Amino acid sequence: MSFPQAEIVCHNGRLVTAAQAQVPVFHPALYGAYGIYESIQVASGVIFHLEEHLARLAGSAAILEMTLPHDRAQIASWIPALLAASQLQSCLLRLFVLGANGGAEGDSFIWAQSLPIYQAQFY
Repeated sequence: MSFPQAEIVCHNGRLVTAAQAQVPVFHPALYGAYGIYESIQVASGVIFHLEEHLARLAGSAAILEMTLPHDRAQIASWIPALLAASQLQSCLLRLFVLGANGGAEGDSFIWAQSLPIYQAQFY
């Protein structure tokens, strides 16, 4: 099974190409697991329990004593533009928030990942 890679990524509210959505190799998220994530299902354009997922994201940040770089309403407001740009009506939204890196604030990344296509015998 393979997942097609996203072409468009929302980075801190700005739509960029996947190649532009980069994290420095010495970012604490890479070597210290200083980040949180949520996977959110979208079916026929309907986002599954968005508020609950964002509340859980905030709860995960609190456990790590990490400040969310953007509030939940702001993050939610980015999703319609991302879905429109990705042209996916059914997908998984991958939401990653990385903690602060030195003096810089944290980063938020969201992308729409196509659902896996399984072989016919699995259905």
